[in-house]
Amino acid sequence: MLLLPTQTILAQQIATEVLDDVVIERSSFNAIIKVLFKQPLRYLSHSPAHKGKTLIIRVNLVSSVTRFGSSTLENESIKVNSDTGLNEIVFEPSDSVNSTILLYFDDNIAYDVVPGGDQRSLSIVIYGLSN
Repeated sequence: MLLLPTQTILAQQIATEVLDDVVIERSSFNAIIKVLFKQPLRYLSHSPAHKGKTLIIRVNLVSSVTRFGSSTLENESIKVNSDTGLNEIVFEPSDSVNSTILLYFDDNIAYDVVPGGDQRSLSIVIYGLSN
């Protein structure tokens, strides 16, 4: 098995109720974007299926109670500065349970979405990046 060097990039951390952090590991022409959450969630679906400039991920919050005791969540975003083409990750609550995670890229990107077994992360595997 050939091991390639990886580069880890951390996004700016901000005070949020749902979004926790973003960690990006890059090796050669691929990358893994791991979005970490403060609240448990269930992955429902994503679109477009395999490639796009904006990745839309639909999730279900397991608990919609915030640390302040309210169930009202607001839009959150994390700006990302990386060589993967990812610019920003946005959390948009749709109702008290369902929400959307949006990933904005510079160009059409090929990807796979992998829900984390811990219910507190999603990994997006990016393919075909330039070196």
